[in-house]
Amino acid sequence: MITESLYKKAECGAVIALGRFDGLHLGHKLVVEKAKELAKTCNAKVALFTLKKQKGARSLIFSFEELSLKAGSLGIDELIYAEETPELFGMDKDEFLSLVIKNRKPLGFVFGEDYTFGKDRAGDAGYLADRCEKLGIPYKKVPILTENGQKISSTAVKELLKVGDIESADRMLGGDYYIVGEVVHGRNVGTGMGFPTINVSIDDTKLIPFEGVYETRVTVFGKTYKALTSIGTAPTFVGRELTVESYLKDFDHNAYGEKVKVDFKRFLRKNVAFSSENELISQLKKDLKIYD
Repeated sequence: MITESLYKKAECGAVIALGRFDGLHLGHKLVVEKAKELAKTCNAKVALFTLKKQKGARSLIFSFEELSLKAGSLGIDELIYAEETPELFGMDKDEFLSLVIKNRKPLGFVFGEDYTFGKDRAGDAGYLADRCEKLGIPYKKVPILTENGQKISSTAVKELLKVGDIESADRMLGGDYYIVGEVVHGRNVGTGMGFPTINVSIDDTKLIPFEGVYETRVTVFGKTYKALTSIGTAPTFVGRELTVESYLKDFDHNAYGEKVKVDFKRFLRKNVAFSSENELISQLKKDLKIYD
């Protein structure tokens, strides 16, 4: 899949799905499917337009790298992005739309009926549809998707992650919530207790789920392992920074520097401060019984 800036001029056009697409949840996937359908009618490629957040603001379901991986798995041909800058947010709706048309030569637009764009979000789906009709650009406006009367949205997924309701979040995402990161050095506390773990770096734009212990699957060296993953500050040990730490069942390799993917399945328990290492070891053994 090609990844290019909105400011780079395209050699040939594509059908462009417009949106923020944080999470690529089921509502977003419906937009992608409609974009594929429209692209098929004109023998065009499918491009996804998204925003790229500046570092340091932990608010995204998936980092830009993770979003790129997910977009590729959905059969998207191009990922078009624009950095979140004052210049971009200062563009009015006509300036933004003109920039997209001039640089990316769209063969069609697909967008949700709640899509907004331009300064102060002055551009909406109705305005965009009207402009497409006047300019002769094919388009599809996709209805909002709901579950049990609730709008499926990035905001809803984030609220679920904040309380550790991974199973509901995964259902809205249409797949697992996950973290992709590099294995980094930790304090080797787990190794000393007989539970060697891998510490996974987490992109600093990514929302931190509720701190606790989760049932997960970790993919490393091309193989997927059953795992327990703790997100938090390890309250039993004073002075710990926030970590994403996974114990992989039947794994005993050195993985430092490797990229891994941690898929979250369900929340098991909160992080608590144990009175001793032996008490913590006893709890970890209980946690691992989910794989018996």
